[in-house]
Parts: sequence; structure tokens; C-alpha cells
Amino acid sequence: MFLTWCQPVTDNPYDSPNLDTTAYVKQSNSGPVKRPIGVSILVVLLGITVLLCIFICVNILSVPSQVRELEGLGETLSWVIFLTSGIVFILAGLILAAAIGMWIGATWGWWLGTTGYAFSVVLNVAGMMIVTVMNPQAEALSSSYIKNGTRAFIAGLIVLYLFQDNVLAYFRLQNWSKGKLFGVLAGITLGLYAAHFLIVQIVFAALVVNVGE
Repeated sequence: MFLTWCQPVTDNPYDSPNLDTTAYVKQSNSGPVKRPIGVSILVVLLGITVLLCIFICVNILSVPSQVRELEGLGETLSWVIFLTSGIVFILAGLILAAAIGMWIGATWGWWLGTTGYAFSVVLNVAGMMIVTVMNPQAEALSSSYIKNGTRAFIAGLIVLYLFQDNVLAYFRLQNWSKGKLFGVLAGITLGLYAAHFLIVQIVFAALVVNVGE
């Protein structure tokens, strides 16, 4: 092994020996990277989240039959409920895809999972800001800060974990600088939140119009 490691890195036998002392290390690191235990735990948690989303979706779809008897609201709530259930179903599919991608170590799995957790951070921080502006009562603020703050904190810790060197190596992202990864992630996350905010405003406006009629 020592002789192999010390062979000159050159194709020309007349060149002066130029030993690459990192050649053995490079060969050792060229194999598949073992899945970090934290990633395995996240995959299990994502799988549980998928089951919860399916359960919520089924319960949402059972609501229209209960609200059809409400005068003036049955039809409006029905399409809102179906829209909500569709969004939850799509969300469950994305979470399942993220779990599969993270389990197999796919790069797109890292992007899906990390974007989801980063979006959770932005969503919960925005929720605290909205409560602060719309309902600045002490009881409402404390409840929002505890609930949304805890969610944002946990999601933020997960994002930080997914930026660890061994995790990035597992997802074959070690050649990306962390600054570039964070910049792209921030752009995607803020874009998703802007789209989310726009959709919520459109649905709310349509709901107000239908109720007014």
C-alpha cells in the first residue's frame, strides 16, 4: 500500500517525481457516504407527517356534508374546503417525495426537505408578526410566541443541521459553498412565501365576496 501511495502522479516516466500525498485520501473518500443518523430520524418524522396530512385531508373532505345545511355558507365553504384538502394532499405528496429523496441521498431530496423547513421558519415568524400587528393583546401574543416561536426555532435548528458538512457530503453537495446554498434557499423560500401570501389573499377575497352575495 505504501508503494502504491508513493507512486509519482505523472504519465511521463522522464518527468521528475511529483508525489501527491492526498491521493490515498481522495481515493478513500470517493466511495458512497454513509447516511447520517440525523437524516434517518428526519425521514421517519417526515413519514409520520405524511400520515398526519392524509388524516387531516380525510377529515377536511368530511366537512362539506356537515355544512351544507348552513344557509348562505354551504356552497362557499364547500369549494374552500375542497381547495384546502387539495393543498394538503399536494403537501403530503411533496413531503413523501422529500422523505424518499433524503433516504436515498438524492440532491433534490435535500432541496425539498430543506426548503420545507426553511419555509416553516418564515411562515411561523410571519405568523408572530401578524399577530403582533392585528391582535397585540398580551394573551394572544404570548400564545403566538410560544407556539410559532417554538416551531420556527425547531425548524431553524433542522435547517442548520442540514447544512452540516457530513450531511452535505451525503447529498453530494460538498462542492457547493454554504453561502451559495443559503442564497438559493433564501430566494426559493421567500418566493414560495410570496406565492402563499398571494393565494391566501385571493381565497379570502373570494370568500368575502361570496358571503356578501
